Formats: sequence, structure tokens, C-alpha cells
Amino acid sequence: MESRFGYNKNDRFRNDGIFDLADPNKKETKLGGRRIPAINALGFSQGGELNFIGAPNRSFEQKAAVTAGRHSLKFGGIYFAREIGSANIENPVLRYQNEADLLANIPTTIQMTFGRDDFDGKAKEFGLFLQDDWRLSPKLTLNLGLRYDYFSNLTANKDRERGPHVYNPNGLSFPDFSVGAFRPANNPYDKDAFNMGPRFGFAYNPDGKGKTVIRGGFATLFTYLNGEIVKNAVQNSPKEPFRVQLTRLEGQRLNVRYPAYNEDVLALVAQGTAAPAFQVIDPKIRSPYSMNFSFTMERALTNTLALETAVVGTRGVKFVNLRRYNLPDRVTGIRPNPAIGAERFHDNSESTRYYAWQTSLRKRMSRGLLVNLHYTWGKALAYNRGDLGFGNLYIQDFFNLKDNLGRAEGDINHRLVSDFIYELPKPAAGFMRHVAGGWQVAGILTVQTGLPLALSQPNALDGQRPDLVDPSSPVNAGYRTNLAYLNRPAFAPVPVSRVSGATLRPGTVGNGAIEGPGFWNLDLSLGRSHVIREKYRLQFRAEMLNSLNHTNFTGVDTNIESARFGVLTGTAGARIAQLNLRMSF
Repeated sequence: MESRFGYNKNDRFRNDGIFDLADPNKKETKLGGRRIPAINALGFSQGGELNFIGAPNRSFEQKAAVTAGRHSLKFGGIYFAREIGSANIENPVLRYQNEADLLANIPTTIQMTFGRDDFDGKAKEFGLFLQDDWRLSPKLTLNLGLRYDYFSNLTANKDRERGPHVYNPNGLSFPDFSVGAFRPANNPYDKDAFNMGPRFGFAYNPDGKGKTVIRGGFATLFTYLNGEIVKNAVQNSPKEPFRVQLTRLEGQRLNVRYPAYNEDVLALVAQGTAAPAFQVIDPKIRSPYSMNFSFTMERALTNTLALETAVVGTRGVKFVNLRRYNLPDRVTGIRPNPAIGAERFHDNSESTRYYAWQTSLRKRMSRGLLVNLHYTWGKALAYNRGDLGFGNLYIQDFFNLKDNLGRAEGDINHRLVSDFIYELPKPAAGFMRHVAGGWQVAGILTVQTGLPLALSQPNALDGQRPDLVDPSSPVNAGYRTNLAYLNRPAFAPVPVSRVSGATLRPGTVGNGAIEGPGFWNLDLSLGRSHVIREKYRLQFRAEMLNSLNHTNFTGVDTNIESARFGVLTGTAGARIAQLNLRMSF
């Protein structure tokens, strides 16, 4: 592959070693065409990939402010020329559902990634805003604003006659999953030219003395369609898709089994023997936006102590959802549309919700002590991951998003963070004042509940989960001793069709329903600054990260077909001590 990224087999960079293994009997005609296939079976998996990413982005922005009486006006704009460049090649991956299929070399799914050549993807966007901070009275200030955003579509090699290009079918029909003809390469999906985001806020000081302040606000914010989504719709030509995934029945019909090579299956696709697969972006896809609100009360309790409490929320609207369409029937293994394979479908069906109560207690430095205490209770929900639409797939049923509503990735229900600085008392005078004076003890305490776990049951369908047969005890109480976090008897695999290699129904474990291990940690430091002369200062600091050497577990094997299902797989690390001596002059 000729690429501006400059790859050749003698390059020195880190990559999956399996990718360097190629067919010993036949030379590949194109880089990645005859790389050794990886095997996924019985709880283990392999895979190799080279993914080159890089392109320059250019932006220009300007802001201005004008004060007129009680109004403080701000206005400005931004122009952004966004680029994404990529070239991608991977090993084939063959999955076997059980030991018998592995020994008989009958794969359940066969993923062949033909890759894409180097391309340049470009998109343009600009925004304008106007904001007025209006001081109605000494007690009340209003914030009023409006923002306009324009987002073009992202095109690949728009000015080149040949590809790679974004080859996006003109829509996807349900439930038969028929696709339209490819849209023009210079207009793969509609531009989003009109997005208006209002914002409103207020700050009210009821006593007029500044001891109590009530704040609130609402704002709508738009964002561009993530370039990673469009990148995966780029392919070298209409007859050369980026990837295809063959079912058990298709693999047997085409006699594709281990070892299977990318360029051999690509030839079957080109001649029409194997069905092609195309990623589909809804041609009418719109820019995701969020509606954000907050209501905050701040109160000065003493001259050095202040309390702040707030209710905040974010509603994600028209977020991009990711599902794989045209999957084989769970029982028969036959696709709804046999003329094409299964690939990713992106539309605006994702919806996210985040609500939180945030409280802070702050004590300014007095009598040698400074303390901040912050607590957050929050809940984040989504149908899929809750992000902007790429990565893992958590949808069990293409047509039933409602039953997939659950905790979003990164959701933490409870989080407490406290930091403090304490200056040790100085002796009144004498030699001990120089030895014991000036020392500071500081620390940060973090306590939080666990992240949601993504339990999985690998099979011919993506995003499938096992059953929860005992909701009363999914987690072992003594997991810190035996390192088995999940109670394996509380879970059971969903029965799998012998014909299709797919689970016969969705699993009963909810999306993010099982919470991972919690976390707590205390970092401490001891330091002192000593003035040697007027221009010289010597600073000593001793720090201990995870000072109490508490073991925080960070991972769980969530694959139910793995022999280590439920076992803890990693930790956040043990105590680290470090000393620092610094001279300033």
C-alpha cells in the first residue's frame, strides 16, 4: 500500500504481531490480502490491525465585547475546516461457537476486512453567537444568548475521480433491509445547515449582601457528526466494501473455512458469489444536540465556610445510534435480505439522560487548614453506549431499543472527593522554629461506586448478553478474597441455535445492570519550603500515591463463555512513594 503514512514491513512501531504473519504458500497482491486469520472461540480471541489516522484541522475564531449601560454584549464566530485521514487493514477473524465446530472447522461467523486505501476526508463548519449579560438590578442579572451552527457533510477525496470515497446507500428500508443506490460521492448524506441554540441564565442575590446567590440556566448545544462514523463508510470502490461478515450457512455454501484470506473472499464478492456489505448512514441524519439545565444555590455560612448545592441535567437528543442491520435469523440463520450482508447502520435513534445532585462544602485557609468536600449523586441512561455513535455495540434487538435502555458507559452513581491542606503549627522561636516550622500536610480522598459492566455472550449476533437467573446475588460478597467478583451460578448462557450459531432470544441481563467494583483511594503529601537567603528557596516534598496501599480492582472478565468469567482482571496499582527536592533562585 502506498500511503502518506509510509508503512512498510521494516518500519519500527508497535503493532499486533499476528498481523505480520502471512500465507507462506502464496504472495499477496496487496498489503493485508493474505494475512494469517485469527481465531475467536471458547473464551479466547485474537486479531491484528494496522489503522493509520491523521490529518490537519484548521480553525479561525474571533470574539468581541461591548459594554453599554446595564448591558454587556459579546459576539463572535468560528470557522473550522475539519479533516480526517485514514488507511486501514486487518486480519480475517473466524469465530467457532463450540469445540465440535472448531475441530470440524465449521466457523459460526467469518469476518473479512478488505480495508481501505489512504484517503482525505474533509468537512466544514462555522458558528456565530450573540450574548447579553443584562444587569436588571443590583440583585438580579440575566444572561441571554443565541448561537447558530452550520455543519457540512464529510466527503472523502471529493475532487478525485477514483476512490476511496464515501459510498453511502440512499436509505435503508425496514423490515426487509433493502438499500437504495449509492448517493453521489460529493454528497453522501444531507448537510445540516440550520441549527439554532438558545441559552438563558440568571443570577439572583436575594439579600443584596452576597451571602446567598441563586443561579440557574438552560442552554442548547449542537455538535458535528463524528468523523469516525463517516470514515467507516469509506471504501475503495462500489464493488470493494470495507468488510463483510459471513454467517455459518454462507461460509458452508462458499466453502470458506480456516485458513481464509481477505483477497480470496474479495474475489467472491467482486464476481457476485458472496454478498457485499455496506455501512449505511441515514441520509437525513442530523447533528446531535444536548439540552442542559442547572439550578444552584450558594450560601456563605461563615467568613471562611461556603456551601453550594445544585441540581443539573443533560438531555441528549438525536444522538447517533449504532446497530448492525440485516443480521441472520436467530433460528434459521437466513438474512432478511440475502442479497447483501450485515453492516453498521447509523441514525439519530440514540437518546441520553443525565441527572445529578452536586454539593460542595468549601473552607478557605484559616488557622492553618483548607478543606474542600464534593459529593455527586448522578444517573446516566442510554439505549446504547450513550456517546456519539461508534465503538462497541450493546443493542440486542435491532427493532427493540426500548428494552435496551440502561446505564450508559461511565455512569457513576456516587462520588465523593475531598482535598485538604494543613500547615503544622510553628514553634514560637528558637532553633525548632526553623526545623519544625513551615511544614504542610496535604491529601486527596476519592471514594466512588463502580462502573456498569458490559456482560457478553459471543455468538453469531453482536451485543448479546446472558441470562440473569438469580437477581438476588449477582456479585460475590467475598470477592476481595477469592477474586471472583461475579457469582457465576447467578448467570446462564442463552441457548444457541445449532443452525445459525446465534442465541435463540435476547439475554435477560439488562444493559449496564450489573455494577463493577467500587473505588477508594487516599493520596498524601508532606512538604516544606525553606528560604535560605532572599533570592534562594529550597523546597522538599514527599508524596505517597495510594498511601494506604488499598487494592482497587479495575476489570472483570465479562465473557460468559470464558473459563474465567466473573474473575477480576486488573488493579489500579499499589502504593507509590516519591521524593522531590527543588532549588529556586
